[in-house]
Parts: sequence; C-alpha cells; structure tokens
Amino acid sequence: MNHRSGLKGIPRDSGSSRNALGHPKTPYDLRHADFVSIDHSGGMIKPLNSLGLGLTEANFPLLTESYLVMWELVKQGAAIGILDAHT
Repeated sequence: MNHRSGLKGIPRDSGSSRNALGHPKTPYDLRHADFVSIDHSGGMIKPLNSLGLGLTEANFPLLTESYLVMWELVKQGAAIGILDAHT
C-alpha cells in the first residue's frame, strides 16, 4: 500500500472517518472525506465529481492494488472505498 499526500450510490465507510463527516446529505458533503484508491491514474476523481462530490487528489491519501486491502481500510474507518460494479 502506498500513501498519497445515507446517499444512494455513494458508499460510506464503516468507522471513525464517517463520524468526523457526520451524516452527509448531499454528494458535495463528502468533499472533505478521505478515499482509498486502487487507481494509480487518479481516474476516479472525474467520475465522482460528475456526481457532485467536488474531490481533488488530496481526497485520495491511500492507494492500494488490492480490493481486500481497500475493504480492510474501509472497515477500519481509514477511508471511503469505491467498488466498480463491473469488477
């Protein structure tokens, strides 16, 4: 793993970072959230922003190549993970 410095269709994490975010009511409410990425190119930002999230590369401080590692990070509350429905 590398480190980088209730809404329908938007996954929520299961731990402490969710508590820090409160209860987001709109996609834009997630603009300060940390996400874990499995995409080295940063290609997740544009599609998520098209949903109204307002994210930058700074929102993706965690990078892994493993869905299992990503899911464990989500379970531990380190970040929000995005799963591709086609994977």
